[in-house]
Amino acid sequence: MIRPARPGEAALLSDLALRSKGHWGYDAAFLESCRAELTLSEAELAVRRTCVAEVDGAVVGFGTLEGAPPVGEIGMLFVDPDAIGQGMGRALLAHLVDLAAAAGFARLRIEADPYAEEFYLAQGAVRVGGIASGSVPGRVLPLLELDVGGRVHGVPMTDSPVTESPVTDSPVTELIAVCLDTSDAGRLAQFYADLTGGEVTGVYPEYGYAAAAVLGTTLNFQTVADYARPEWPGQEHPQQFHLDLRVRDLDAAIAHATRLGASVAAEQPEGTWTVMLDPDGHPFCLCPPSAS
Repeated sequence: MIRPARPGEAALLSDLALRSKGHWGYDAAFLESCRAELTLSEAELAVRRTCVAEVDGAVVGFGTLEGAPPVGEIGMLFVDPDAIGQGMGRALLAHLVDLAAAAGFARLRIEADPYAEEFYLAQGAVRVGGIASGSVPGRVLPLLELDVGGRVHGVPMTDSPVTESPVTDSPVTELIAVCLDTSDAGRLAQFYADLTGGEVTGVYPEYGYAAAAVLGTTLNFQTVADYARPEWPGQEHPQQFHLDLRVRDLDAAIAHATRLGASVAAEQPEGTWTVMLDPDGHPFCLCPPSAS
């Protein structure tokens, strides 16, 4: 799970940053010279948009999104040494880019440790120059930039294999996520995560945004003012989309969805599937194995 940092975590995250830096073999004197730059204060957690990666209740990494649109900065991105190589850094970066997109950023600058440059390049960043270290006089760090619009957003916190799309002439090459309007982004993200056995991968109330990893894809949710529930099959407030979900046992799936706050639509089409309404009124269909 990736979530906003909580009050009281500044010291824990600062210690993690220093240990992560030490993973690259820097000596004690060098790390001490970096301590001030790698230290977060409690007041900075929200200002720097600090996001934390957590596994089984343990913090395994964090990152910060800093600045104001259109150009921001990945100020810090560190993974606990024991979790390096498990996809945590890639997941954190993807979530920071998600947050940047929601906030209106176009590009992100990264002052990278030389050992981390290869990681960022593999995620789509490009080197645009060098910049003086803020900790060690005379040291020059790689300066990179990442195009927010060119990134894959909402990546679940796992090293999922990438499936390449067929080669076509279309400039549109990838479905990043499906985004649903809602009266409460966090609540609806939790509903779909619970419905499908998925996971809420980010909740950002200050931006009215949330995301969930659902059945191998990503659903994004955005809170909108004066939200009007869609109607089905009526058209005064027509549905904007619906999801078709395959189920093993239709009756069990209906009961499961109902317990989570969904309801069976008053009108049903002919067929073996059942139309449900999520807590915000969006229709979705539960389709048994025999349904086409």
